[in-house]
Amino acid sequence: FFVFDLSILDDEQYRVIFTLFEIAFTVSLSAVYSHVLSGYSSRTLPRLLEPTFFSRRLSGQGFRLRIRKEHQTQM
Repeated sequence: FFVFDLSILDDEQYRVIFTLFEIAFTVSLSAVYSHVLSGYSSRTLPRLLEPTFFSRRLSGQGFRLRIRKEHQTQM
């Protein structure tokens, strides 16, 4: 899997397009759109819930996430 860090500044709906290229010929082989993503500004960002199993695993594998210390012990 891949992890992407997106900087979203506006309260809007977004889609991300992922395009697969052939490097040798710079030809687009395929493209797929993501599901709709909700973007939040820093003022309207919902309160963070407890970390999920997936976010704890990403953190454990070196991806930099802010996870509260009291929840890290529950892995």
